[in-house]
Formats: sequence, C-alpha cells, structure tokens
Amino acid sequence: MNPNLIREADLKVLFNPDSDRRALDAKLKAEVDTLVKKIDRLLEDETDPVYLVGNGNDFDEFAARIAPRLSKAVAGAACIWTRTLPYSYPNGRRAFTISQEMIEDHGAIQPTVIYCQSVISDEFEIVTALSRLSVEISFERVVIVAVMADRITASNISQHLQNAANYQVGFVVQEFADRDLTAVRDSMFAKLDDRPVKIVPAMSRWMMARAFGPDPNPSSDLSPKI
Repeated sequence: MNPNLIREADLKVLFNPDSDRRALDAKLKAEVDTLVKKIDRLLEDETDPVYLVGNGNDFDEFAARIAPRLSKAVAGAACIWTRTLPYSYPNGRRAFTISQEMIEDHGAIQPTVIYCQSVISDEFEIVTALSRLSVEISFERVVIVAVMADRITASNISQHLQNAANYQVGFVVQEFADRDLTAVRDSMFAKLDDRPVKIVPAMSRWMMARAFGPDPNPSSDLSPKI
C-alpha cells in the first residue's frame, strides 16, 4: 500500500469536519514525540542555542508540548498571534497581520529559531511572524515544524526567507500534502479556540507562566520574562 495513503489516513482527524477540540488536541499531542526526535536529529551537531516560536492560535497544544521535550535547552520563546486580513495579495495569496505577541529576550547570539505551527497553508502567515520576530531577535537559521504543510507553500516560504534575508531554512514536517490546506488550518484554529466569546486572542498559559509564574520547564534556569 502507498505509504503516503497510510500516513494521510493516520491524519484524517485533521481533515474531518466533525472532529472536535478534544480529538484535534489529542492528535497534536500524539504527534509531538516523533517530531521532537526529528528536530533533535537535525540539530544534534549544532552548538547554537534554540529559540522557540509558536503561533498563538495553537501554541499550548503544539509548541508548548515540543519545548520541554527538546534535547537542547530553550534559550527563549515567543508566541505570535496571526490574523488573516480581509484582502489578499495580487497573486491571490492571503495576507496576515499580528494581533498579539509575547517575545522574550534570550541573551544569546544568533540562536536557531524553531517555529512551530500545527498546519501550514499560507506563505505569508509564516513570513509575517518571522519578520516581526527578526525586529527583536537576530538569527540566521530557522527550522519550521508542523504536523502538516502544503508542499508548494513550504517551498515558497523557503525561497522567500532565503531570498529576502538569506536565512538557512529547514523543515520538520510529518506530512507534506499536495493539496491546499487552507480549510484544514482555519478549521483547526477555530476549533482549538472554543471560547464562547472571542473578543481578544486566547492567551497562552505556557507563555503566561514563563512571564508571571513558575517556569513550566523545571530544567530551565531562565527567569520568567516577556
């Protein structure tokens, strides 16, 4: 049997319109261990510190679960909430803005940025988030981590970041899909935020704990900060 079909069947919960928050959260949790092993293999010979970045729409369900399992200590973290704009670029691709952010200082030189987002469907969502991060953090290498990513979008992201800023770009993705994942991404984010009223972005409990409470990773000696 085609291994791609097996893998897609394994991820069918992401495509299922009837999947609820609990089912999606459980699937993301189940994928983390495999992704962390791949990240560790990719970075095993690297000496640069790691700076973790996640999308605020799925941060606690995805990025926050990856952080404590990495073999390298996390030197800093950022949570960036993206939001689609009501217009698109002339080429039809969706445009994004940032509605909220928490960006820590890291005290390190040129960390490797680990950007985590469960489903990647839009080039400019990732570019917008990393462009904002680059104003605060100096880095040369970024590893983009996802459960699923649109193959064409991933290629566009890589080319954009390399051409615009000469970043070294790598991907750790469970499944590259040869299809548009816009609906999957939008449905995932909508269902993960199941609050009855959504006036402001949902805050990340993990980031709030780092900023105002005990460090959620006891092995880290970082003082909480924004």
